[in-house]
Parts: sequence; structure tokens; C-alpha cells
Amino acid sequence: MEETKSIELVEGRLVSIGSQMEIDWEKELIDCLKENVGAFAWSVQDMPGIDPDFICHQLSVNPNVKPVVQKRRKFGEERQQIVNQ
Repeated sequence: MEETKSIELVEGRLVSIGSQMEIDWEKELIDCLKENVGAFAWSVQDMPGIDPDFICHQLSVNPNVKPVVQKRRKFGEERQQIVNQ
């Protein structure tokens, strides 16, 4: 996964972008994001008229069923190092 860096679009509003991007593309992307900062919803309050039940995730779990314990998955050494980090 590519490394990212945080960019402040407006005061208190951070986004993450790829750190390996070419300088020209990065500048163009940041300019576009700043120009369209009003298109982003930073919280539920930024989306008036949209029912929070529509945007909230819920799991349909039967409380009468015992949870299944899955066996531990083993990764290759390289992936295990990344998981540990």
C-alpha cells in the first residue's frame, strides 16, 4: 500500500493523498479538492435532509445464535511482518 500524507484543505479539514504522486499532479489535485471542498460531507450534520439510518451501518446479528470462532489464518512471512507493523 502506498504511503500517504495529510493535506489541510481548509482549517481543520484534512484529507490524505498519495505521497508518491508527481508534483504537478499533486498540485492539480489539491487545487481541485480545495475548489470543491463544499462537496464533501465531514459529518452527519453536513448532510441535512438525509436520514442517518440510511448512511449508518448495522449488522443483522441474531442474538440467540452462538458466535462461530474461526481458525487463525496464517500469512507468509512478508505479509506477517506488515500485519505486525
